[in-house]
Amino acid sequence: MKEVVSFESLPQMVATSHLVIEGTVQEVEPGRVLGDGDAAIQFAQVTLSVDRVLFARMDAASVVLEEYLLELGHPSRVGDHGVYFLHQKTDAPAFHRLVNSQGRLLDDGKGGLVAPNDEADWVKAIEGESLSQLESDVEPAARAAAEGRVEPAKRTFS
Repeated sequence: MKEVVSFESLPQMVATSHLVIEGTVQEVEPGRVLGDGDAAIQFAQVTLSVDRVLFARMDAASVVLEEYLLELGHPSRVGDHGVYFLHQKTDAPAFHRLVNSQGRLLDDGKGGLVAPNDEADWVKAIEGESLSQLESDVEPAARAAAEGRVEPAKRTFS
């Protein structure tokens, strides 16, 4: 799958995100349908409880994602817990989506992390870390992004 945006590093992914949270999937249900007939796209609507905000600010206790394709065959399931790098949708501001297929790193239940897309070396390195280590890595990246020391990735189109 061709990504709309790709990242060279964790700090760049943080800087490109509108919101980075540690969260737990509470509910997955059918969501909005865009288009008609065979061209229709149905999103999955995923409600995440927010355990901790790692980048940006939000007051809500939950956030709603729309999933479609970025999960690379690994759709969200109730109980999934991890770090989510999110983009607020412009056509539906009540919803977020993953920034790209690297934008979700889940606790594997064995002390490590798993990513649907671990093709990049920097993502492979994170998979060997614990959730708390990833959160520690996000903190300086979030500071650098907030201070403008890291450039967000540019959207790429083919």
